[in-house]
Amino acid sequence: MLVLPRIFGPHAITATVVFNLLVLWANRAYGLGIPESHFLRYWLLNLTMVPVGHAVYEYHATERLIRPLMPLLLP
Repeated sequence: MLVLPRIFGPHAITATVVFNLLVLWANRAYGLGIPESHFLRYWLLNLTMVPVGHAVYEYHATERLIRPLMPLLLP
């Protein structure tokens, strides 16, 4: 629970800004034809999908790191 504000806060916002700027740049540079009105949808999608993926990754990464310590904690 303690990681949720961090994941849904600065991490999600930073990743969303980066992803949207890259898509905006690619749209203009390569003429992808993505309507400007869709960028708000991408922003909202990234603010939900990025934190979920990050939380799943962090959960499994933490589990892998603490696995070797479990024998020390259990008698």
